[in-house]
Amino acid sequence: MAVALAALIVLILVAAQIILSTDLPRNLVVDLLQKQLGLRIEVKSLSTGWLGHTTLRDVSFALPLTDRAFLSVPTMEVKHSPLLWLILTRSLRIHEIAVDNARLDAIEDPSGNWNIQEVAQLVTRPSGASDNTSAPSG
Repeated sequence: MAVALAALIVLILVAAQIILSTDLPRNLVVDLLQKQLGLRIEVKSLSTGWLGHTTLRDVSFALPLTDRAFLSVPTMEVKHSPLLWLILTRSLRIHEIAVDNARLDAIEDPSGNWNIQEVAQLVTRPSGASDNTSAPSG
């Protein structure tokens, strides 16, 4: 019985490690971040650990209806909920985000509105709220 349980645990760990080497964790994290922030996020690569430490490389943030990123980050370190909790509940809690060498592009449209103002409105609105009055700004 103990050998079967040990074998099952090893099998689960190997399967989980295989899953971590695919695009699944990157897609899951990016989808959850996009839903929480209301922004379009692209990530070139992602590496993650079991205890909730993720490194994202070549990250860009854009408003949903624009082509141009307002924020580009070569490397982003994120401390978040442990992966098992994330997988089981699809609930992500971010504890800390650290970025180095970020590039912020603040752009004013012809009507005098800044893209950063729109970002602030999206990020600070209650989760799940939608703004159907937004027009494309890029």
